[in-house]
Amino acid sequence: MLLEFLILHTIAIGVSLFGGLMLWRHRSLWNQQQADNEIGVAEKRFLHRQYRRRMQSSSMVAILGLMLNASNEHLVDWRKAPAGFFVYVTVMLVLILWIMSLAFADFLAAQVTHRLALARLQEHQRKLEQSISELRHNK
Repeated sequence: MLLEFLILHTIAIGVSLFGGLMLWRHRSLWNQQQADNEIGVAEKRFLHRQYRRRMQSSSMVAILGLMLNASNEHLVDWRKAPAGFFVYVTVMLVLILWIMSLAFADFLAAQVTHRLALARLQEHQRKLEQSISELRHNK
């Protein structure tokens, strides 16, 4: 019983700390990006949406860790309050699903943004190669 308690709380504290570290890392990266004057308007919009998604998911990871800490029998006892336990588990599952959906949205947004940037670079490369070819033929 004591070992289970220690393991659960160690995992819960670890999850909370992980969420907190992710929040700190996202914030410091956001500050660096805001200081960069070479980033265009469209990229800043993308980075702002990415920042919001990542801060929201990191916050929920930290909250999930705190909720795991509350899961011992003294705070959420399924035998004494099954309805409360049901609500507790449902909230945790909703949080997990929301974190997963934010992660998937972040993945898709990054894929689309990077593919568009790659297409622009390839188009620019093609134009440069065409210009070089024209210059060679004009000699």
